[in-house]
Amino acid sequence: MKTIRIQITDEERKALVLLRQKSGDYRSERALAVLHCADGKHPVQIADMLKRSSQAVCEWLHAYQKDGLAGLDKEYSPGRPSIRKAKLIPKLEEYLSKSPRDFGWGEDVWSVKVLMAQFMKENGFSISRYTVIRALYDEGFTAKRAKKTTPEHAPSKEEKLKRVQEISDEITRLRNEQNVEVMFLDESHFSTDPYVIRGWSKRGQPFFPSDADETRRMHDIWGIRTGRRCFLLEKFQ
Repeated sequence: MKTIRIQITDEERKALVLLRQKSGDYRSERALAVLHCADGKHPVQIADMLKRSSQAVCEWLHAYQKDGLAGLDKEYSPGRPSIRKAKLIPKLEEYLSKSPRDFGWGEDVWSVKVLMAQFMKENGFSISRYTVIRALYDEGFTAKRAKKTTPEHAPSKEEKLKRVQEISDEITRLRNEQNVEVMFLDESHFSTDPYVIRGWSKRGQPFFPSDADETRRMHDIWGIRTGRRCFLLEKFQ
C-alpha cells in the first residue's frame, strides 16, 4: 500500500484538533487519522492504531485531500454536488448582513434554526443543522451574544428636544387658528431601531451594530381633537 502524504496548515490542524475533541462526533476518529497522516504515519500504521481496515483509513485520507473537512462527512461521495458550497455559502453574507425581520421572520438575531428555515423558504428543501454550522465555520463566522446598543445614527438628545419644540410650536399654531384640544404628545417613540447587534461576525473583524450604515429616522405620535373629531397622528421623518 502506497504512502499517502497530507500537508496541513496551522489553521487546518487547529480545525482538525477541535473536531477530534468532539467525542460524540463520528468524524472525530477520521480527523485523528488525518492528523496522524499529517505527522508522517503510514495508512497501515494508522489503521492498526484505530483498529480499522486500511481501506477505510485510505478512503478517509483521500476524502480529506479532495474536500477538506467536508470530505470526512458520512454523506461524502466523489463528485457529489455540495449544496453547502453551491447554495448556502453564497447566501450567508446576505443573510447575516441584515436582520431576520428583513426576510419576514419575527426575530432580531439569526440563529442556526432561523437560517435553516430561511434556506428552506428560498429553496424548497431542508438542510441539516450541521450543514449550516459547517458553512458558518468555513466562511469564518463566529457567534457572539446579542446585545442592545444605540445605533450610530440615532437622534441625539438635543435633536429630540428640538423636534419636540417644533411639534409644540405646530400645536400652538393650530390652537390659535381653530378650536383644537391637545390630547397627548408622546416623544418616546423617536426611533432607535434596529438596536440589536447581530449575533454573527467574521472572525478577527470589529463587531459593529447591525445598523451601522443605516440612515437615522424619527417619528412622532400625537393626538388632537377638534370639534367632534379625534385624530391620532404618526409622522415619520
